[in-house]
Amino acid sequence: MPGSSDTIRVWDVKTGHPTARMTTGRAERNRETVVWSVALTDDLTVVSGDSRGKTCFWSAATGTLVDAYQTHAADVLSVCLSPEQDVAYSSGVDPNIVHFQVCSPFDNILGTARNDHFSIYLLFVFVFSLW
Repeated sequence: MPGSSDTIRVWDVKTGHPTARMTTGRAERNRETVVWSVALTDDLTVVSGDSRGKTCFWSAATGTLVDAYQTHAADVLSVCLSPEQDVAYSSGVDPNIVHFQVCSPFDNILGTARNDHFSIYLLFVFVFSLW
């Protein structure tokens, strides 16, 4: 759930109950981490962007962190997936768009490698999507 503090929850729509709770951690002890954006793949990988500047990859099935990258100098406001779900992008307050791609056919976890940074010169990017 985007906008939540320190956690991401996966909900079962049939029962209305949470099935997994993922804890983000904090950059500073007294400062909550806000999860600004999430995306979900068909294989139940959750991609999240948060106020620490991190893009994280989680297993929604187990509720565990698979990989995390310090991708931005400030808040990550948006994450999105390609239609094939083998590429993810993150953007935020800083002028970067970060590209993630599955590196090997044996790795079905999206966050296995951070390939490219694209610098843009706008104030910041709130939302983007791939079609």
